[in-house]
Amino acid sequence: MSDSNTPDLFSAKPRRNLGGRPRKGADVNPKSHITLRVDTDVLEALKKTGPDWRARINDVLRATFATRQTQ
Repeated sequence: MSDSNTPDLFSAKPRRNLGGRPRKGADVNPKSHITLRVDTDVLEALKKTGPDWRARINDVLRATFATRQTQ
């Protein structure tokens, strides 16, 4: 029985994984939890890049070390 006030639960798109703690054994490259202190202006610049700014920190660090290894 369909009611116009009842949402169709089966037509909803599956929810995309938005991050969080990986399942045990599921990640071949596990992350390490750290505490990092940065200058306020650096933090503000990172936050302005969008909602995934925390994930981008890893990308910035990886790119920095990759550049240094080729020099």
